[in-house]
Amino acid sequence: MNERILLDSFTLLRTNGKSDTELPKYLGYSDISQYHLNEEISINKYLIENEIFDYDYLTSFNYNKSSGPVTNAYDYTVYSMQILSLFIILFTIYYACSSIAGDQSSGTMKMIAIRPYTRNKLFAGKYLSCLMFGGLLMMIALVASFVVGAASYGISTATCLVVFNASNVIEISPILLLLCYLLSLMINLLFYVSLAMFISVICRSNTLSVIISTIIYGVQVVLSGVINAKWLEYTPFGHFDLFKYFGNSNPGLLSLNILPDADFFTSLIVIGSLIVVMNSIAHLIFQRRDIS
Repeated sequence: MNERILLDSFTLLRTNGKSDTELPKYLGYSDISQYHLNEEISINKYLIENEIFDYDYLTSFNYNKSSGPVTNAYDYTVYSMQILSLFIILFTIYYACSSIAGDQSSGTMKMIAIRPYTRNKLFAGKYLSCLMFGGLLMMIALVASFVVGAASYGISTATCLVVFNASNVIEISPILLLLCYLLSLMINLLFYVSLAMFISVICRSNTLSVIISTIIYGVQVVLSGVINAKWLEYTPFGHFDLFKYFGNSNPGLLSLNILPDADFFTSLIVIGSLIVVMNSIAHLIFQRRDIS
């Protein structure tokens, strides 16, 4: 471990002042990520300082590897949710677009508007119903995946040892870590609900809003999982997977590499800012729109 720390520390010194985007120019550093090096150094220091040499910890859950010596229910759950969440978000996008643009296209919004509800309540009610719809599907899918995984692979009783934000080493229950993963999916869902509501308010046409929202989501999925476009890491999509910061710097399915000089709080601020901006604009337009 001491040797690994020294090697990683030496590599960081050699690359001092160089960003991750500049490192490929230097021979022997094509696959180097400063975030990943700091992650390795932190966990090895933790083990040495606490004199932990014979341990049975699980690592963070990922799509393409097991967290322990053998696959367990938690690994299967994350693997399953990586796939199921694609369809859940897609269904939720359709539901969110239909909640406003669909009601306006069919004339249902006129009937709702004559009731003693303010525009604020109408928008908030539809927004929350979309979140509840998608969130409920996410939780049902996660529980079902965990049950199938437990029946197929068993439940590990080992504790997870993860590095949060490349600096803080945490011993955490695998159940709590799985809930952190679910929360990261919920934040992703929150963004796409906000996007769908934003587009549906602007377009007013249910069909057009569904098409535009689906295309944006589809492009992100294809570029992340199929093409793995490097430039996509520098768009807001590169901040979506917050679970990467829980000891998961090596990306899995539809997960981009951690951005140079980014951290958990930076990504959270970027996602939160986008959600606030889209909701504020959509809410303002909806308040001023004539729906009679």
